[in-house]
Amino acid sequence: MKKWIQSNNHTQYDEDVIIYGFQVLMFNLLSVLLMLIVSYINNTLQFGIWFIVFFGIMRIRYGGIHCKTPIGCILVMMTVFEITTLIYKVTFIPVYFYYIFSIITLVYILYKKQKEIVLFGVIGILGNIFFENRDMLMSFCLAYVLFQILYYLKFHQLH
Repeated sequence: MKKWIQSNNHTQYDEDVIIYGFQVLMFNLLSVLLMLIVSYINNTLQFGIWFIVFFGIMRIRYGGIHCKTPIGCILVMMTVFEITTLIYKVTFIPVYFYYIFSIITLVYILYKKQKEIVLFGVIGILGNIFFENRDMLMSFCLAYVLFQILYYLKFHQLH
C-alpha cells in the first residue's frame, strides 16, 4: 500500500489518512463477518443480515458511541449483537405485538425527526405482511432500539 501511495505522489498526511481509512474498512468488514458467522451458528442468518443493514445505515447516518480501540469496538459490537440475537431467538410473542411495537417505534422516529429511518420501518412491516417474515420487522425494531440506547449513552455518559 505504501508503494501505491508513494507512486501517486501523495504527502505523508495523505498516506496517514489512506492507511487509517483502510484500517477502519478492515475492522468493519471483520465485525460484519463475525456477526454473519454468529448469525449462521445461531440459525438466525436472515435476521442477522437485516440487522446489519438497518443498524449499519442508522450508524452511518447518525453516528454513535466509539470505543478507544478497534478491538474494543469489535468486542462491544459482538456482545451487543449476541444479546440482540438472543432476544430475537427467545421472543415468542404474538404477531400483533410486532405491529404495535413497530408502529410505536415509527411514531417515535417521526417525533425525533429521523424521517429517513421511517422507510426502513415500513419495509420491515411490509416484509412481515407480504412475505410473512418477522426477521425484517424484528431486526429493524431491535436495531433501532439498540441504536437509540447507544446514541443516548453517547450524549449522557456517566462520569
